[in-house]
Amino acid sequence: MPGASDRPMGNVALNMLLSASLTPPNVPANSTVVQTYTVTGVQLNDGLEFNQLSHVAGLSIGNMWVSAANTISVQYVNSTTSAINGTAAQSYILAVTRANPTLSAAGYALPTGIV
Repeated sequence: MPGASDRPMGNVALNMLLSASLTPPNVPANSTVVQTYTVTGVQLNDGLEFNQLSHVAGLSIGNMWVSAANTISVQYVNSTTSAINGTAAQSYILAVTRANPTLSAAGYALPTGIV
């Protein structure tokens, strides 16, 4: 059991919620479009989860990932038979999780299951 000054953290170095205002692009009928946005501080291999705080009819997000330092890519999906024009900025909550760099530097890969 950890002592009073120890804080167990597993293999996670950072877990932070961010607020983001993203404007979706125009998406043709029955297709996907990937758009990039600047999010200061995100790093390659960070894990992202998202919660869109509004709804755009027919438009969903297929995936969201960190594509470069300070940059996220968002795949928008239009599953309707009509084009969807990007609307004004939409509010999102982004959850960023970063693996412990000490473990990565020592050659440890992320586990594939909980043991």
